[in-house]
Amino acid sequence: MKILLVLILVFYCELDVLSQPEFKVAVDYFEWKYPTGNKVTLEVNLKISNIGNVQGSCEDIKNIELYSKDDFYKNDIELRERGTNIFMQIKAGDNIFSFLNFEVPKAAGGLYLKLNDGFGSNEKFITDSYNNYLLEQAEYYYYNKQYSDAIEKYQICIKNDPLQKNVISLKIADCYEYIGNKLLDDYYLYNINENLEKSLDNFKQSLFYDTKKPFIKDKIATIYDILGDSYAVSLNYSKAVNSYKLSLDYSYSSTVNGKLEKVNKQTINKKDEKKETSKKKPQKSGKSKSKKPKRSQSK
Repeated sequence: MKILLVLILVFYCELDVLSQPEFKVAVDYFEWKYPTGNKVTLEVNLKISNIGNVQGSCEDIKNIELYSKDDFYKNDIELRERGTNIFMQIKAGDNIFSFLNFEVPKAAGGLYLKLNDGFGSNEKFITDSYNNYLLEQAEYYYYNKQYSDAIEKYQICIKNDPLQKNVISLKIADCYEYIGNKLLDDYYLYNINENLEKSLDNFKQSLFYDTKKPFIKDKIATIYDILGDSYAVSLNYSKAVNSYKLSLDYSYSSTVNGKLEKVNKQTINKKDEKKETSKKKPQKSGKSKSKKPKRSQSK
């Protein structure tokens, strides 16, 4: 009888040990939110599964922190918010979805979720820095030929990380060049004069971000040459002269110089014609008012 009682007690003790909740925490997805100043919110969405055999709550979440491999920033990361359901009771075999919101410096890189010191050393890589995330977005737009979107993202990258300005500026210059080329091609196809001005603006922006592109100057010179021709045909000689001069400023061409000299002569001839015309015009004769003779006064 005693032996049977002991066996029963051992059975219940083992059952109590084996019957416990056990949790698996997985990163579902992450999202960058609310960039302000040099900080941004990183929302890490979690799937918390109870793989044990009894109901319970995952208290270990309290010991999870976001850690940066960049020593300069690792003390500047703060947990700002937890999902309201994160410590709820989870039935055996069931799971919940919740989140942790961290405030992170934009330049902090190598971000991992890990247990606090004293609770083990497990860690899970989440993402690189917010700045790198923006750069990847910009590169995606760039390689998919969405150049306007790429420019917008690249400019934000420079603002957030000025140290990369030189490299990113070259990419921005390429984007403006590609946009300018497309507008110029469309002009040749459809003869849309508005495209010339837009193309010109984009090539100038390209040159602004990368001054070591001599062929861009040639393209700008070509557009000013085309504009000069257009103004000359419409007899707008002053604008034609200005366009040809700007073309020569960006890239000298004897052909354009010849056009400029021709338009200058036409401008002089036009002025002379105006003078001759004004000389030949008869002057308007005003009616002379006849004075009435004075009446003689009789004494």
